[in-house]
Amino acid sequence: MTENLIPNKVADILPSTVKHALLKTKTETQHAFLEEFDRKKKSTTKAYLFLLLGYFHNIYLGRGVGMWLLQVILIPVFGAGLIWAIVDAFKMPKMIRNLNADLAKDIMRDIKIMDAA
Repeated sequence: MTENLIPNKVADILPSTVKHALLKTKTETQHAFLEEFDRKKKSTTKAYLFLLLGYFHNIYLGRGVGMWLLQVILIPVFGAGLIWAIVDAFKMPKMIRNLNADLAKDIMRDIKIMDAA
């Protein structure tokens, strides 16, 4: 049996499939997962900061420059860009959770591929 290195703070945001798979892995694998996840995970605080600094949250969240440009262009058009930003502000926590869950699955998949090789 291997030691569980996954802190509760991280375990709470991981999909159950990833949690169960990690519990079955070696300590070194858990450590590698944590390093990669901590390096790549998205932060809700940073996303809100980028939103306030000019809608740059779209780029931070990987939605591309096109979404950022669209919001900037829509600002003068009846405040549509502002409305869109308010909607994004309410959706932000869920967007971050989904992105981090997808990231965890991708990292776990990559680790399994590397272990199989």
